[in-house]
Amino acid sequence: MKKYEELNPGSIEKGIPVPPPRGGRGKINPLKERIIELEVGDSFYVEFPPDSSYIVKLRIRNNMSTSIQRLKTVGGGTYAGRKFTMRNWQTEAREDSPATEGCRIWRIEDRNT
Repeated sequence: MKKYEELNPGSIEKGIPVPPPRGGRGKINPLKERIIELEVGDSFYVEFPPDSSYIVKLRIRNNMSTSIQRLKTVGGGTYAGRKFTMRNWQTEAREDSPATEGCRIWRIEDRNT
């Protein structure tokens, strides 16, 4: 590795725009938006892709759980008092749609109340 004295930093340039962030921590994605919108007693369903392996389903559930935990710590704990629960969920087959498998997230009574 080169020493700092050996590096050539180049000249200073003005007016170069900063590119937009590529994502990362704190980014609000559609899942987090849906979680933020939930009122106590509300829930939503996330369908697993058809023919998913157990590992894929587990990875989706873990990603959802991580999104909830990170959301509670973003912005100085703005959503820290909110409490959620998640369960595997299966829908029954109907005439117009086949049975599906996924997970459902509920917002339950807050810890502060």
